[in-house]
Amino acid sequence: MVISHSGSAKSFSPKSSFSTNRLLIGNFFPAVDCLKQGLREVGVLGFFKLSKPMLDIHPMEMTEGGLSEVEIRVLREVASGAGAKGVKIHA
Repeated sequence: MVISHSGSAKSFSPKSSFSTNRLLIGNFFPAVDCLKQGLREVGVLGFFKLSKPMLDIHPMEMTEGGLSEVEIRVLREVASGAGAKGVKIHA
């Protein structure tokens, strides 16, 4: 996962993994925590932020043949759990 903010040059790359051999997001709650941490570090989420962010998600791995409805749902749920107002998934 690489998180970048269009309004700044900050980016975040996590040190822990939430993927498994078969799934891009194999561990749901670690993925939510990782996204939350990344959004905080790039300055999108925080105690004094009044609005929730809109996210664009670009899966870069395990997308052969496109994403299934279940994979899209998981990505949406992870974004929602991390505090996003909305999400656009590019497959």
